[in-house]
Amino acid sequence: MGDIGLKIAVAHDGVSAFQGGERGVLEIARGGARDIVREFDGPEAPTGVLFKEQTVDSLKQVVTTFEARRGEITPEACAASAVRFLVDRFKRELRDAFEETCTLVRA
Repeated sequence: MGDIGLKIAVAHDGVSAFQGGERGVLEIARGGARDIVREFDGPEAPTGVLFKEQTVDSLKQVVTTFEARRGEITPEACAASAVRFLVDRFKRELRDAFEETCTLVRA
């Protein structure tokens, strides 16, 4: 099977883990992973696969799916998705939302 690029999909210091490897991730469908990982057949380019249960069978199924479709995950999609978690972007969007709210309150 070789190196499948298994990584945990976490945002740390504003950069998701899969940005460095750019191979995609396999992750349990809980918490932030549901926001971080973009799955196959979704509206955006895929960055990985989520699995519902922490069982051997569930992991086997997700690895099989990943192996069959891994060519659909591109380094560009992973990097573009990771940008969503950059600290500068968060600060900018928070500031913009605050300014917009202040403008609405003043009107």
